[in-house]
Amino acid sequence: MIRLFKKAFSLSPTVQLEVIKKSQIYGSGEPEWLFLTNRSNHKASVYPVIQNPEYHLNPGDKLTARSFMKSHDGRRNVGLIVTRDSDNKEFRIFSDDLKRYVKII
Repeated sequence: MIRLFKKAFSLSPTVQLEVIKKSQIYGSGEPEWLFLTNRSNHKASVYPVIQNPEYHLNPGDKLTARSFMKSHDGRRNVGLIVTRDSDNKEFRIFSDDLKRYVKII
C-alpha cells in the first residue's frame, strides 16, 4: 500500500482518504503520540474503547494524508501522518493498518 501512497504523493502534496472501518484515535494527548487503532469491545482487542466520541472515526469520515512517517533511522516509510478533515486533529496511521482502515479517494 505504501507504493500507492508514493504514487499519489507524486501527483499531489496531500492525499484524500476515507475511513472504511470503525476505529479510534488512541494515545497520549500529544499529536506525535496519537495513532489509529481498532474500536472494539472484543476480549482480544489490544486497546480499550475510548469513551470520548471526539476520538472515534466511522466509515465515511474524511482524512487528509500530509506526509510519510519515517522509521527512527529515517530510511523506511512506516506509516502516514494524517489530519481529520472535520477538526484538523493530527495523528498517525502505521503501514500495517493502512489497508485495514482507510482507502484513497
